[in-house]
Amino acid sequence: MATRTAQERAAEIARIKAESAARKTRVAERRSAVPAPTATAAPAAEPAPAPTPSLVYFEDVGFEQAAARAGKPFEPVVQENVPAKPKDVPGATWVFEGGSWVLKSATKTPFVRTATGGLTPEEPEAAGFAIVRNRLTEYGLEGLESALKKIRNDYPELPSDDIMFLLENDERYNAPFKKRFRANDARVAKGLPRLSAAEYLNMEKGYKKLFTTYNLPMFANQGQYEKMIESDIDIDDATDRVVKAYDRVISDVPTRNAFRQFYGTVTDSDIVSALLDPTQQIPALEKKVMAAEIGGQALRQGLTASLTAGEPVKTAYTNVQRGTLGAQELAAQGVTEEQAARDYEIIAEQLPTAEKLSSIYANRAEQVSQKELEQAEILGLESAKRKQRRLAGMERATFGGESGVSQTSLGPRGTAGAF
Repeated sequence: MATRTAQERAAEIARIKAESAARKTRVAERRSAVPAPTATAAPAAEPAPAPTPSLVYFEDVGFEQAAARAGKPFEPVVQENVPAKPKDVPGATWVFEGGSWVLKSATKTPFVRTATGGLTPEEPEAAGFAIVRNRLTEYGLEGLESALKKIRNDYPELPSDDIMFLLENDERYNAPFKKRFRANDARVAKGLPRLSAAEYLNMEKGYKKLFTTYNLPMFANQGQYEKMIESDIDIDDATDRVVKAYDRVISDVPTRNAFRQFYGTVTDSDIVSALLDPTQQIPALEKKVMAAEIGGQALRQGLTASLTAGEPVKTAYTNVQRGTLGAQELAAQGVTEEQAARDYEIIAEQLPTAEKLSSIYANRAEQVSQKELEQAEILGLESAKRKQRRLAGMERATFGGESGVSQTSLGPRGTAGAF
């Protein structure tokens, strides 16, 4: 076949375009034509009119392809029975493009339809609802079935992504969805980002696993999950809180007793609840646990434990009262549980003798009780050590250098026999 010149190709293209325009005109004329009645002929039974197409559009081919089909006229593609425009969706607009209704949305575009307004071949009619229903069941969201049925009545052929979009965002259908994920509104009100359904459900799943692992079923409920989600307590944060409550407090009896005494809790669940309190941040909770651990070491040695210095308590001697610095103050000074365990063991050995001598020499020397021993042993205060040495000196003077106090029973570490 001889190669055509550029002029010949241009002429062919122009002819094809002219024929296409003529055909469009003829189609338009046929659609608007009304048969004129004849005066002489008797009325004849008119044949049933051909259905008027709802929409006429032409095959979209490039000029190169059209030129290649020279001599083969192409007819307009008539789309019969185009479905009515779907119902409006707030914040979106339906547009008929390329033989399909397309939902143009500011938040999600496009919504693909087939030429009949139905679903793509990969997702047959009504399959979208089955997919969504299975997804909701998997998520444990059977409570949204009523909203799903309403969407299906209004849009029987939507694919799954579109159904989920309406289920989450359209005010006509999303009331059950918002109720199920109600913590999201509280998050937004606090300036926190809204979680997707998958993120929200994953957090709930993590909480449930955590509480089950630590045998805390009283916290594995929707109300607790919502409180934690709206306060942005993620799984790592929640785990840290429960570990502090269970591993560091509940599992150690003296520490547990100190925590109950300090913070007014009664049961183990009260302790966990206190540490899961969303108004308490991790640093503040850590201080509470450290104070309870220090107080627990004092209780372990049979000593007095209190959160703050507070009022001194009575001893076996009417003229001696036992005070304490307070576990909260010691924690603030950086005292650890290990240090408290070591130092309170020493204090427990010294305290009986210190209180006995304080009672004997009450009119001649400052008393030395638990508070003073804490200052000397735990904080290393020289002023407290001087009180110890003064009291021990009086005892030695009374017995002419042969004190009834042993070399180690009432002396600061490193100064044995100073009492």
